[in-house]
Amino acid sequence: MKRLIVALFLLAMTIASAAQQHHPYKCTNATGKGNYGYSCSGVATNPLDGLVEPFAAYGVVTGDGKGQWDGYGKVSFNGKLIVPWTHKTRPYAPSIVNPDCTGSVTYEVTVASLAIRSPTRTSTSSS
Repeated sequence: MKRLIVALFLLAMTIASAAQQHHPYKCTNATGKGNYGYSCSGVATNPLDGLVEPFAAYGVVTGDGKGQWDGYGKVSFNGKLIVPWTHKTRPYAPSIVNPDCTGSVTYEVTVASLAIRSPTRTSTSSS
């Protein structure tokens, strides 16, 4: 689960970093505004049974340019599809994007109606 959250944020920051390479300005929450598709896989704790299992997920995440990120998609743990899968930043804790395109975000994830708060994640992206 934690790796999935990190992967989502890394994807967003990588896209923002790519935009920076073509423009003379630094990264901000505004440079990440838009819709992004994502896919990721790995091993994480299944929120339904607490077992560490292989997972795969895909979906869409949208940045509002002000630090709020909302997304939805599908996630499978050990081959069993779990829906719905949604995630969003807390209104009082927007993402932080530094000028060097590093940053942090905390998501509230809902998997099959179970709310799960992810810890804050810091990510970096290569420029």
